Amino acid sequence: MKRCKESDKRNGLTLIEVLVVIAIIVIVTGFWFATQSRLHEHMPQIQCINNLRQIGTAFRLWADDNNGFYPMHYAGNKNYPMLNLATSWLGYKRDYADAYMYFKAMSNELATPKLLVCSQDKRTAATNFLSLQASNVSYFVGLDAFESNANMLTAGDRNMIVNSNLVEMGLVNVTISDRVVWSTAIHNESGDVTLADGSAQKFSSSQLQKHLLVTGTNVNRLVFP
Repeated sequence: MKRCKESDKRNGLTLIEVLVVIAIIVIVTGFWFATQSRLHEHMPQIQCINNLRQIGTAFRLWADDNNGFYPMHYAGNKNYPMLNLATSWLGYKRDYADAYMYFKAMSNELATPKLLVCSQDKRTAATNFLSLQASNVSYFVGLDAFESNANMLTAGDRNMIVNSNLVEMGLVNVTISDRVVWSTAIHNESGDVTLADGSAQKFSSSQLQKHLLVTGTNVNRLVFP
């Protein structure tokens, strides 16, 4: 039998091919880690937006059972004792309820008080709605929000600065001429809001400032927890 004189064919990879494969693996791995890092970084704010989306839905469900009005419009109404008017430090009655009371009124629609705390906020959720207090809430409430005006602010992150002053608990009148920005306390100079149409959005400080021009009112009355 004659032996084949053809050259042996090499089945292995060349050094260049090996290096190319390694380079591709390194690039793909780096891309994967970068993607996971970005997802991890934005996950808390995604959770916050989901909270506010569910809160927005709760407002609309509550309105469906209450002639199209949100709980803010019933503050002080004798038929809604849980919406008692807030009291000033001098003992005078305000014309609004504390922010947490509006959420408390929607306990059936919200299902759990855990929705009321942003995962990046230092505040802790209440164990139940009966024990809910301002310290268990991360979100402000817009007193003048109506479902018919989709751009009105219904609720949003509490880390707001108005004219260089960090807002505190109670009512803050925000006008279209005020300088409004987010603090670094919760979402690093950005924030989340839910609008009167039930949608939830992430706003930078500049986007928030611009949105105040299209809410349909020159003064946005916001109650902070």
